Amino acid sequence: MIESQINYILDALRTMKRADTGSIEVRREPFEAYNDYIQSRMGRTVWNAGGCSSWYLDAHGRNTTLWTDFTWKFRLRTRRFDPENYIMTPHRRSASPVRPVSSVGGVS
Repeated sequence: MIESQINYILDALRTMKRADTGSIEVRREPFEAYNDYIQSRMGRTVWNAGGCSSWYLDAHGRNTTLWTDFTWKFRLRTRRFDPENYIMTPHRRSASPVRPVSSVGGVS
């Protein structure tokens, strides 16, 4: 799971660099569709329906922490960054270049 998440983030960073993007934010529609999918599957698990009381559940009884399927399916879903699911905001260029801060003793 962690390796898949890291690969997805690295692909996102590469995409951002190629597109000269300063920030990304998930679009509402894919976020809600994904969350609805997870919540529909989560309702049948022991974590939600089994009477468990755990840190996985938030104050509203929703489990937003766990993946509800095989890890290989997670890998398939995260094998590449999907820029169409995100709002990609270009870098804002400052009027003057940022100068590096000198380290202690004036040596940079």
